[in-house]
Amino acid sequence: GFFTSDIQAFTLSQLRRQNHHIDYLLEVDLGHGVADVVLYSHATCPTDRKARLDKFDIQVYSILKERRCALTLFDIQDTTKSSSQKVSQSVRKLAEEGFVEPISNAFKVSRSYEAHAQTIVAIEAKLTNWKRALSQAYKYHWFSHYSFVLLPESQVRSAKKNLDRFKHLKVGLASIDGKGRVELVYTPPRRKPYSPAMEMQLNESVLHQWLKKLQPRT
Repeated sequence: GFFTSDIQAFTLSQLRRQNHHIDYLLEVDLGHGVADVVLYSHATCPTDRKARLDKFDIQVYSILKERRCALTLFDIQDTTKSSSQKVSQSVRKLAEEGFVEPISNAFKVSRSYEAHAQTIVAIEAKLTNWKRALSQAYKYHWFSHYSFVLLPESQVRSAKKNLDRFKHLKVGLASIDGKGRVELVYTPPRRKPYSPAMEMQLNESVLHQWLKKLQPRT
């Protein structure tokens, strides 16, 4: 894409919070297309976490939380239609990370999941074709609080003429020039992500990036 180190120039006012850091992930794929950039703000991340939960782990956790009662491995296997080995591995990881605990021959949630990212902004960047960018950015509402289309300054005029379409879908519009300077054309209202599971997936990516930074350099 047309980003380099200037990506951090896209520091939205919604992310500016006292004692909060701003960081980003590139090429984020959670099942609804690949977001070019996902910016997020965070105060800190838990240091008691060791392993990243994958999509299946989050599914198992969500099932246990929704049922609000202890489930056996067979119950989870029957619900997910997965192998006993896969379910056992997932429950073991969730237990090691402190999210579930055993009760007799069953398991229940022992800790609620707390998001590391306070604000999530997904960005669909296109050199041209704002219509396609808008369609894709709309899908990022599944896991983000804000979704934006980012276009080169030379290509944003047509999108500005159709700003009502962005407002209708609650997708923001911004442009960036050759020096990395950003113009916020339209900032949508903050909204809750459609999918708690996808928001958890994004937060696990944030956690993974955070834990890598904490690892001692050799």
